[in-house]
Amino acid sequence: KKCPGRVHVEKGEVTKESKREHNHRPDRSKIEAKQAIENMKKIAKETELSSQVVLSTMSKEVTESVASKLPGISSMKKTIQRIRQKEIMAPANPRTLDELVIPAEYKTTIYGKPFLLYDSKNEKSGKPRILIYSTEENLNLMTNCNNWYADALWRHIQDSGLAIKYREESNFALNIKKLNALSFVPPHLVINAYEAILETEFYIENETLLSDFLDYFESTWIGKLCRNKKRRNPRFPIELWNCYNLVKYDIPKTNNSVEGWHNSFNSTLNALHPSIWKFIEALKKEEKLNRLKMHQFLAGTEPRQKLKKYKDTASRIKAICNDFENRSINDFLKGIAQNLS
Repeated sequence: KKCPGRVHVEKGEVTKESKREHNHRPDRSKIEAKQAIENMKKIAKETELSSQVVLSTMSKEVTESVASKLPGISSMKKTIQRIRQKEIMAPANPRTLDELVIPAEYKTTIYGKPFLLYDSKNEKSGKPRILIYSTEENLNLMTNCNNWYADALWRHIQDSGLAIKYREESNFALNIKKLNALSFVPPHLVINAYEAILETEFYIENETLLSDFLDYFESTWIGKLCRNKKRRNPRFPIELWNCYNLVKYDIPKTNNSVEGWHNSFNSTLNALHPSIWKFIEALKKEEKLNRLKMHQFLAGTEPRQKLKKYKDTASRIKAICNDFENRSINDFLKGIAQNLS
């Protein structure tokens, strides 16, 4: 016979209870089984773990008596899939880029801040579609980071046909690295330091060989020299890529552990061929996670320790920066260059 007893619960508190008595003995294992199912649903909503992993996570806290009250495995997997479909309700995956229309909920962070900062579809240029996801706060954190400056120089070394010479001739590589080392010079002295580099024996002897590369370097990072001996504004202002103050005053730089990040992000995606919507959702979760890490850092939480070789390199570079006033500009740049990979 069906039990007539009823109770209404809201946010964990009883709000209404039936006056009719229960007609059966209490069964604690049934209650715990329902709690386990609710926990399973919560995990399914808040993570991208596979159905199998969700079930394994839930089952860790389940006793044998409770396990006997749970639905079958296939039934619980269907529940997980149904919960996720309700939670996401993603649009159909577009067949072409022209069909890709980004709904409002895929343009903001989990906290509702603008996240899709650029969409090339609006320009109608006929070029491949480009979407740029970030936040203003994250872009500000990315400035003053030597890594993207150094990466850009390396790409253009390759484009200029200098990569083999760079790999095989250590003196050639060391002198090219002096350009990388400019990011550690006090910002107001970077142009003077660059002009001092051009006056060294190496750059005079290799003027023709380096002509195209230096033309790119000046227009992008330093500013082309005009007839009146003044320099135009470069594509990227010196203050944007210079990190002298970051090193000298121990201001934290962005972490460039790209390989580790990719492994972590793949775990978040949990799919070999994710849809565009699943990918954007993963980006939103990654942004939320990094926001949490930033707040923890600001609150004094110690970041993960770097490998000893990286700590030693950073320590040497800081010592050289602190000794800037006591060195010639060429010795300073050479010292920094010898510590760059």
